[in-house]
Amino acid sequence: MEWIFRTWTLMFWVPLIASAATGWFALGRGLLARPVPLVLWFLTALLLQFASGPFSMAWTSGLVAQSALAIYLSIRLKLEA
Repeated sequence: MEWIFRTWTLMFWVPLIASAATGWFALGRGLLARPVPLVLWFLTALLLQFASGPFSMAWTSGLVAQSALAIYLSIRLKLEA
């Protein structure tokens, strides 16, 4: 049963990877006029997610921020394509 917990905790890397990848594509395509807010959002969410204890309010906020960033950038990339 330990593998279930390990797999479940690995899923929390998905928003981080998705937001980093979509941010990279958006910056590469020139869709963002000012990349600084995107980078600050990403780093703040990363700090909240990995500098606080698991399942704390800050950790949850970081996870939500990473997910929101990935969704926003995915929609923006889809609309601009």
